Amino acid sequence: MPSSLDVKKQYGLRSNWRGGLALGRDVLLLAIALFVAMNYSSNVLIAIGIIWFIGMLQFAMGESLLHEASHGNLFASVWLNSLVGNVIGFAIFTTMDAWRKEHSVHHGHLLSAEDHLSTDYVNYRLYKGYHPFVIWVAQPVLGWVGWQWAVSEVPALFKHWGVFVFYSLLGLFCYFTNTLTVLFIYWLLPLVWAYSSILYWSEITDHYLAKSETRSNLSLFWNVMFHNGGYHWVHHQYPFIPWYLLPKADEALTPATTDSVGGWWEMYQVMVADYRQGATR
Repeated sequence: MPSSLDVKKQYGLRSNWRGGLALGRDVLLLAIALFVAMNYSSNVLIAIGIIWFIGMLQFAMGESLLHEASHGNLFASVWLNSLVGNVIGFAIFTTMDAWRKEHSVHHGHLLSAEDHLSTDYVNYRLYKGYHPFVIWVAQPVLGWVGWQWAVSEVPALFKHWGVFVFYSLLGLFCYFTNTLTVLFIYWLLPLVWAYSSILYWSEITDHYLAKSETRSNLSLFWNVMFHNGGYHWVHHQYPFIPWYLLPKADEALTPATTDSVGGWWEMYQVMVADYRQGATR
């Protein structure tokens, strides 16, 4: 395996303009989604589709881009990483410093008692013996995951001044523009229902039942939508590699034996296989 210094020389280049393009893509798609929501969402199915699409964009920014900023990888500029990371963090009820602190423990003490993921997996009821359909489909889609996320995260509105100021200003803007309903239906509801569910699926896919503790998600859709966030094994080995270089780094550096899945359905099949093996033991 090459040294971290050699890998950093080849794959560690950070870029302000690439970071700007990634952020700009998500903001543009969010603007388009909100425009469609405000003009064409009288159909319930269309409205639900928009809610989940906005939730995906929230995950793309609030997980993928915030993650990159917390590692200093989103922009070459330190102050841009801090500024953009904090604004995105405020929008999902956290700060970049709080997010980075938790994530640093995750990298340094993976799946230990100190890692938040160990607690999350217990809270997700992964070890209760439920059928994977309950865990993988029913809990997120029916809102149980969203309720758990809201109870955990929304109190940050009153704990972090940045979150409070962000939502106070956003609430005032929506009040004076008569768009409070849009705020609740097409920002807060996607956060609680869709964003939390995608985060839940992502956390389970990344490490649960992984042969070497870390699994990559090689789904093309996932990596296009979420800024190559599926290349998880190589990220854990070399967290200084920015998102746009992860595919090349993964191809060059990830052993063929590394655990991976091809998306949402394949991860479900992994859980089903484990459940069936457990039933025969």
